[in-house]
Amino acid sequence: MSEATVYLDCAASAPLREEALAAERAYDASDFAGANPNSLHTPGRLAARALDGARQDIAHALGARFRPQGVVFTSGGTESDNLALIGLSEAVRARDGRRKTVIMSAIEHDAVLACERALKERGFDVEKLAPRSDGAVRAEDLASRIDGSCALVSVMAANNETGAIQPVPALADAAHAAGALFHTDAVQAFCRVAIDYSGCDAVSVSAHKLGGPVGAGALVLQGRIGPKAQLLGGGQEGGRRSGTQDV
Repeated sequence: MSEATVYLDCAASAPLREEALAAERAYDASDFAGANPNSLHTPGRLAARALDGARQDIAHALGARFRPQGVVFTSGGTESDNLALIGLSEAVRARDGRRKTVIMSAIEHDAVLACERALKERGFDVEKLAPRSDGAVRAEDLASRIDGSCALVSVMAANNETGAIQPVPALADAAHAAGALFHTDAVQAFCRVAIDYSGCDAVSVSAHKLGGPVGAGALVLQGRIGPKAQLLGGGQEGGRRSGTQDV
């Protein structure tokens, strides 16, 4: 964008930052530009090393409990949310056939809300949890609704329309007390708002909200249960998301 442009829609997508552009240029000038990070030759190994460095950076940004091996690269927030909602729910049910319920807040992004139909087609029950008048979902409201049939709870960290910040740690505790996993869509909050994600089993993040490139995101996992892959192929990303990674 030109310097004369005043752009006020960064919550939807932020212009590319100079740091991101410099990183892309450095990659284009490197000896492994264009190399497949899954290949065994030297350029491929260098590309894999760069990819692992990015995993470390993202895990570190989320907090001390997250590990690089838990970072699953995706095409963005939508795919990360889909993988969490469908993939984790299916993985939990595969371990415990009684867990067939998914609880999400009623104010989620469409990337979460649109999973309701797909989940129901797969035999899950989906329940919506309404926020209070201040736009926040209460942990006590979740605790009153959840039981041993719940596989996964998903409540976004910061709402993309109202800006309401959710009590993520308390919600994660309520989910875990019932034996369910907890996912948060942190696309609007990541690196913008100080939130404790340490109790989350899965966190969705996206680059273009922060001035990174469009089409890059991640689902970051704490490792209790990995999601059932929704994209099948070469088994990249530890078998959790196939497809050659865009280094």
